Amino acid sequence: MLINDPIPSFKSPPLNEVVLNVQYDAIEKFNIATYGLLWEKFKTDFPNVEQQMPLEPQFERIGGRHAPGDFLRFRIGQLVTPLPRAWFISENNQEIIQIQPDRFIMNWRRMNGDAYPRYDEHMRDGFLRNLELLDNFYQENGLGKIQPNQCEISYINHIDVSGTHENLSKIFTGWSNQYDLSDIADIEHIDLNINHIIKDNAGEFLGRLNIKIMPAFKETDDSPIFLMELTVRGRPLGNDLKGVINFMDLGREKIVRAFTKITSSEMHDIWERER
Repeated sequence: MLINDPIPSFKSPPLNEVVLNVQYDAIEKFNIATYGLLWEKFKTDFPNVEQQMPLEPQFERIGGRHAPGDFLRFRIGQLVTPLPRAWFISENNQEIIQIQPDRFIMNWRRMNGDAYPRYDEHMRDGFLRNLELLDNFYQENGLGKIQPNQCEISYINHIDVSGTHENLSKIFTGWSNQYDLSDIADIEHIDLNINHIIKDNAGEFLGRLNIKIMPAFKETDDSPIFLMELTVRGRPLGNDLKGVINFMDLGREKIVRAFTKITSSEMHDIWERER
């Protein structure tokens, strides 16, 4: 499943956000008071709190269909008022811990041009440390333990373009500049959504790599960019936290290799590719 060649690296990648997400069997005894107790555990590093709508369960399956009961399991005991999703936010607003009864998410987002702290050097250890803290909390309070059923890792890139959204071929190797209908009509924008199946070493379905490319505009000056989101989602590589982090390692490698392969050498020079 892993490739022997070193994982590509860029000094100045266009990365704007990284999301590490584990979904697990819902903690049935989780209630509104649980959030207050959890914040006591996380507030030193994540002192700010927001409330968001809960996320529905997601499962990658062949054909993309959900199995009966996937959504029902999440709603048992919550038929009247679903519990919210809590955001615990770092002082500098760069990192977020998201928790709900069946999910733990850690985000890094670029603020004020700050550099990405890197997966190996920061994100991996931070995610695992806080996930273990959550799992220990559940067990110490008699709520159960984390039983992971899906994992997800996403890299979201903001790629500058020169002038208009027509220049996708300059960035993306899968788009040919031979596509030209200028004598008929002008291109307004281009959206691409590509799914790839990922298999394990035994050739069994593991999950999917999804690549989305869509036009967007910077909030600062309204200049055009392409938003490129790469996500790997699927079953954990084991039924414990080690299986979760092993999936994240695999997903991160597939995302970085895919990003490098589908973007042009011209852009690699701009992003200062190291290897």
